[in-house]
Amino acid sequence: MVIKMDKEVIAILKSIEPNSNFESSTDFFEDELIDSFGVMTLITLLERHFHISIRAEDISADNFMNLECIALLLKKYI
Repeated sequence: MVIKMDKEVIAILKSIEPNSNFESSTDFFEDELIDSFGVMTLITLLERHFHISIRAEDISADNFMNLECIALLLKKYI
């Protein structure tokens, strides 16, 4: 499930920023792969794709810093 989820999250990220290498980044913000607008778009797409609703208290840079952080967040909802 985790590997499939990672591939799905990568596909969603690539739909926002197609030329970014999310797989090798440990900090999307530091590597300038995504910005705050991109995170809001990502949240919307994750919610639609996984049929979840991410709570406001979970919307922080720490939860969207890299694939591992996003996977941990999604595990709370799936």
